[in-house]
Amino acid sequence: SQSQGRSQSQGRSQSQGRRGRAGTPGAFVPAAFVVLLAGQSAYLVFAGVGLNSYSSKPYPVDSRVATLKRLVGTGLVALDGPNTKDVTQWTGTGLYPEVNLGYGIREVAVHDPVLPPSYLLTWPVPGATVNDRLGDNVFVPSVGSAKRARFYGASFILASPGRVPKGAVFVARIPAAFVKYLSLYRVPGAAQFGFDAGSGALVLSQVQPENGLWRLAVRVPRTSALTVRVTYLPGWHVLADGRALPVHEVDGLFVGVNVPAGTRNIVVRYWPGGLSVGFGLAVGALAALVLAVAAQETWRRGRRPARPGPDPLSVL
Repeated sequence: SQSQGRSQSQGRSQSQGRRGRAGTPGAFVPAAFVVLLAGQSAYLVFAGVGLNSYSSKPYPVDSRVATLKRLVGTGLVALDGPNTKDVTQWTGTGLYPEVNLGYGIREVAVHDPVLPPSYLLTWPVPGATVNDRLGDNVFVPSVGSAKRARFYGASFILASPGRVPKGAVFVARIPAAFVKYLSLYRVPGAAQFGFDAGSGALVLSQVQPENGLWRLAVRVPRTSALTVRVTYLPGWHVLADGRALPVHEVDGLFVGVNVPAGTRNIVVRYWPGGLSVGFGLAVGALAALVLAVAAQETWRRGRRPARPGPDPLSVL
């Protein structure tokens, strides 16, 4: 009778354990984490993000980079390379597009998987952009004049050997990696933010406290058109003394606004609506996963079988 009682007790415990394991969500939540992590990692690798970060010193600054950075500061730098017949190729002039951002040097050069077609449309020689159909996703205009540099809002031109941009002022010769040297030129009258000529309005100062944000001090005697030489995309916001201004496209690429007379301060900020939605979804997803983990733990504790007491038959 004692052995029968023990076997019955063990049988009840085993059956309860099997029922608990069958009804438990099991590894669903950890698996969800793994799937999300794998998907995000795959996307980042596909997009080429983080390749530089594989090194302990992803953006080493030598004397050449330090000299260029000291001379141009926060100014926009156009490149005048030997790729005049194909501006969808980078030929070694300056820093590779997008890598320049790691050094804090701004260039008129783009390498983007979703390159806006409007970039290519701004180039006056259509034949120099036909190779974009091959999927290069690169736009590196060979800016050979101060006039073209002013169009892009570039304050400097970095030219390859033998090229002298028209109307630009020589600044310095800088040693380079792929060629013996590059020549840096200053572009008179260039500005990233500028009012129409003859309006009498002026940009007195500008600061960029963070990416996608500029603060301007201006003098506007009468309503004037301001061109902001950044890529026109949904998400740009311009405030004049705290009041939002309607934004429109200028020259097929840039941002334009009409600034009311008497304005003293302008704020230009990039914050697309989708970014707020994305943050909201990310926070919601994280909260849902945390709640799922908590619910699973609570359910598991509630279903945990109690230890069997002594078998009543064993005392008989």
